Formats: sequence, structure tokens, C-alpha cells
Amino acid sequence: SKTPRKLPKRPTDPVEVYCRLKPLVDGDEDVCATRVSNILLQLEPPEESQSYKAGHRNPTQYTFQHVFDTEAEQKEVFDHVCVPLVEDVLRGKNALLFAFGITGSGKTYTMTGEPGNGGMLPRSLDVVFNSIADLQSERFLIKPDQFNAIEVQSEFNARMEQQRYKASLQAKSRGGTDSPDFIRVPDTLKITELDEDNVYAVFISFIEIYNNYIYDLLEDMDTDELHPKPPQSRTLREDSNHQMFVSGVTEIEVKSTEEAYEFIWKGQQKRRVAQTQLNHESSRSHSVFNIRVVSGPLDSAGAQVIMERSMLTVSQLALVDLAGSERTSRTRATGDRLREAGNINANLMVLRTCMETLRENQASGTTRIVPYRDSKLTHMFKNYFDGEGKVRMVVCISPRSEDYDETVHVMKFAELAQEVQVTRPQIKRVQFDGLLPGRGNAHKLYREAMDQLEEMRQDEERKGVDENIPPPAIASAPSVGQIPMTFSFAISSAPELVSCDDEFLLPSFAQVLKEKQEMRRRFLGDFAAKQQQLRDLLTRVDGGYKELHQALSEANEAIAVKDREIQKLERRARTGDKKALQDALAFEKQQWAEESDQRLATMRRSMEEKIWRKDEKLRQLKEIVQQQSKKPPAQEVSSPMHVDEMRQVPAVRSRHRKRSLSADTWLDHKPALIKSLNRHS
Repeated sequence: SKTPRKLPKRPTDPVEVYCRLKPLVDGDEDVCATRVSNILLQLEPPEESQSYKAGHRNPTQYTFQHVFDTEAEQKEVFDHVCVPLVEDVLRGKNALLFAFGITGSGKTYTMTGEPGNGGMLPRSLDVVFNSIADLQSERFLIKPDQFNAIEVQSEFNARMEQQRYKASLQAKSRGGTDSPDFIRVPDTLKITELDEDNVYAVFISFIEIYNNYIYDLLEDMDTDELHPKPPQSRTLREDSNHQMFVSGVTEIEVKSTEEAYEFIWKGQQKRRVAQTQLNHESSRSHSVFNIRVVSGPLDSAGAQVIMERSMLTVSQLALVDLAGSERTSRTRATGDRLREAGNINANLMVLRTCMETLRENQASGTTRIVPYRDSKLTHMFKNYFDGEGKVRMVVCISPRSEDYDETVHVMKFAELAQEVQVTRPQIKRVQFDGLLPGRGNAHKLYREAMDQLEEMRQDEERKGVDENIPPPAIASAPSVGQIPMTFSFAISSAPELVSCDDEFLLPSFAQVLKEKQEMRRRFLGDFAAKQQQLRDLLTRVDGGYKELHQALSEANEAIAVKDREIQKLERRARTGDKKALQDALAFEKQQWAEESDQRLATMRRSMEEKIWRKDEKLRQLKEIVQQQSKKPPAQEVSSPMHVDEMRQVPAVRSRHRKRSLSADTWLDHKPALIKSLNRHS
């Protein structure tokens, strides 16, 4: 059998992590986090922190894609972080944005904002609707089903649903609406150069993950105060394209940011929050707001949407506000709050474990199973990490000294996330056989021209009525201003027809009507020819514009790829310098250890030699003392010996002496004198 062809490796991008510092509250003077540059953040342990007490007292620096200081505005953060994701979604790519940090670090403010200063969520909707303002489809023409798929309805069914929707809105308005009453400042940014041969529809959904259960925040609940119905949890399922989705979730089509913001406000009222020692309104669940954009191509005339599901492009932007990690020793949580904190920390720990496994698999080439299913949060977004979209993260930091120990763990997670590579998503290319580019714009100009002609005709009709000139007999005929003066005069000055047998007036009227029909036919032919010429011209111009735009997009993409390569090389250079410094430090430590061992061995040998010399001197001294104590006193010898015999008695040497093992004494193994055998009796 043949060797299977190896598939080309798709390019990857790292998880892009941004950092935002929370503004200090009045009275907070001690800070532990400072912004060094646009990409560097420095943490310095305070004396009361656990890290300082454990000996970690040196400041550390962390690298991000961008670091926003405490004075950064919501608009600045949105333009840097979220605008590229919104543009990708409008062009058919998926995107995921996390807000991560400890409790009370400003995550919800960054994602949602406040009424006069919106966060990423409302600003994303503003940019979406600013960009597709003139390209939206009719309501209910594009509709999602219960299996995460999209279908195109007929115009008749869409009109029927529109009538039911208007009736329900009127019923709600009579019963009173519970909508926000504040003034919102919209974002005016607009993504240009979208495909004008498509129509777009926007759908939103809003869920929360509470104690590892999924709840729908946009679900209509029965308002029974005596017997309130508890919310029903939802389940995760996999569709035919192996995409994860929440089964039975409420997905609403919206046509403006104001309409969408009413549902956002409604969902925020249902979200679970509670007061803790560290935050007055602490989020007790992870919230996920999903924006799904569906685009469909127009037909050859540029007037209707092609009713084929395979021709649709679906993309989505998931904005996730993660609940803050917290330590119960600081929050002093008990009961439900303690159980909530445990589930929050468990979900974040599973997210960290998945990141670590992905990094190890990519670094060492292993195929360890990533534990996505251990948590609903990671299971829901597994497709993004498998290459179905771009992933970004905003790390919110509280610079207070009291939060240093928790902030260090957040920084470690941020470093880990930046080392994870995500496969770059591919745009779904739909083939449009026989469809010319620019048909949508041409149909738009055609409708505008027809509207102008209709207005001109109505103006001429009003002008003719004012001058007592009767309107043309046929409603679709040219305007009165296009009819020759002879014809108008003939009609206005013609005598009345009193008999049907008038041989003079009837042929004249018949001739005038024939001339009028011929003129109308000629005008309509000229109009159709001019219309076709205009269509062709617009198509050619728009086709050339599309080619230029495609070339510009490819150039921008190439520039973006080079920029990412430059950033990767800079990161590798910084990492290489750090590694070289660590290697030099390790070498110095090893050299110092070897030198210390040598010095210690020399000192040990010197001390042993000194001790041995002292012991030798002490031994010799004891030997002299013992010899003096054993010398016999001066007395007569009972058995005289010859002098020669005495001379032959050898002296007792030290080698015949041995220390006793049981006492500190010396034993003689050779007698001092040799007794004579021939004694005198």
C-alpha cells in the first residue's frame, strides 16, 4: 500500500493576553503592581505578604501583549483588544474573549461597563450594527433551529412571524415594560469594506454557569410570586459539525444595539451576585454572552437571499466574564457562599489544567488527553482551543498590596496561557457560480433610481392637477412632462364625444392612442437599455474594487503575519537572554560549590593533622610518666647478677608496649630483667 500523504500543518497563533490595572480607591496608597512599559508589568512583594515572609523578596516582571494603566479609558481597551475580534466575526471567523482575575479586580466593569461608559459587550454590538446597517436581512427570514443550525425561511413565513412578533410587543407594552431608563453613549466605530453582496442577521444569547450548571438568562419565566418556578438547567450537546452548543437556549434576533441592550439588562438582573468581605457585588457565576452573525449571499438580481443552508456563513463572538478566584480565609465565606467559591475555584483549576496539558502536548509532542469534560466551562469552549477561533484574554489586576498573593497566581496563569498555541481558524469559502460581484450595490442603486422616478412622476401628476391638465390614461405611462405639447393640447382642447358613430373624432383618438403606446414602448426600451448599461458599469467598477480590496487584505494579512513573527522572535530573544542568565548563574553556583568543597576538605585535613600531632605528643607524655612511675626503688638485689648479664638485658622499647582496650594503661609484653637460672642456695 502507498504511504499516506502527510497533511500540511496549519499555522498557529498564541493565546493573546492583555493586562489592565484597576484604578485605586481613595485611601489605598500601598501598591504592589506598576506598569513599566506598554508590555511590561512589575510586581513587588510587600512585607506583609506570604511570599515576602517565605523569602521571595525580589520584584518580578511579566510580559503581555499590552498593559493598560489605571488611567486607561474603556474606549482604549476596546479598540486594542476587542475591535479585531469583531472584525473577524463580521468576516466569518469565530472569536473568544475571557476576562480573568481575582474578585473585585474590575472584570465585570471591563466587560459590561456602566450606563455612560460602556464596556466591551455593548461596544461590540455598536460596531456590528454600525457596520451592517444597510445590509441587514428582514426579521425572521434567517432563523436558527434547535440543533445549532441555520435555515432560510420563505418571505411568507417570515411575514407571518413578524406579525406575531409585533402583536407580542404590543401586548408587552400594554402590560408595562421593565427596561433600563438610563442614557447610553454608543460607539461610532464602523468596520468598512464588508461584502455588499451579502445580507446579515445578528442573534444573541446570554447564559451563566453557576455551581457547574448552565442556566439561560434570557428565558421567559412565569411571574408567580406565590409559587415561583425555579430555573431549569441546560445541557451541552455536539452538533453535526462537532461544535459544542447549549441545547434549548434562547437565541433572539436583534436589529439594533438598543434592542439588544434591553435583553442584556434583563439577563444582568437574573445573574447571581452576592456580597462578600472583598466585594459588595461579587459575581457568583461565570457569564457567557454570545453574538452570532449569519451572512447569506444574494441571488443574481441582488434582490433576494439564496435559500440554501450550505451557502450561509455562521460566526460567533463569545464574551466571557469569569467569576473571580478567591481565598476563603479572606472572604470568610460560609454556607452557600463557601460552596459557590469552591465551585468557582474548581472550574478555574480545570481551566488551568487544560492549559498546562495543551502546552505540554505542543512542547513535547505528546498526546495526553485534555480534560475538557471535567468542567462545563472548558467543555463549552473546547472547539476554540482546537482551532475553531481566535482566543484572547484580559487579565484584570488589583494593584493593592493586600491582593499580592492572589495576584501572583493570576500572573502565573497568564504566563501559562501565553505559551499555548491555537490553530489559526480558516474562513469558510463559499463558491458563487454564475453570480457577479457588485449585484447587491447595483440593485440598491436601481431601487434608488426607481424611487426617484416615482417621486418625479408624482410631482408631475401634482403639477398637472394644479394646471387643470388631466393625468395620463395609463398609470405606468411616462410622465406628463415627457408627452409632446401637441398631444397635451389635443387632449385639453378636444371636443366632447357625443355619439359613438362619430367618424371624425374616433379615428383621431385611435391615432393618438397608437402614437402614445409607441412612445411608451420606445421610452421603456430606452430605459431598460440604460438600466442594463448602468448595471454593467457598476458591476465592472465593483469588481475592480473587490480585486483591489482583496489585494489590500492579503497585504495586511502578510504584514500581520510578519508582525506576529517579529513579536515571537522578540519573545524568544527575551526568553533566550533569561535562559543565558540562568545558565551563567547556575555555572557560578556550581563553581562556588566546588571551591567551597575544596576549601572545606583542606581545612578538614589540616585539623585532622593538628589533632593527630596533639594526640602523639600526649601519648609520648603519658609514656614518659608511666616509665617514671614503674622504676624500682634503690635496694639490694637478693640474687646477684653478673655485670655482663645485666649489660645483656635489653631496654624495653615502645613497640613492646600496648594500650589496654579496657583502661587507659600500658601493658609490657617483655620483662624488664632476665633472671639468672643458677641461683645460690
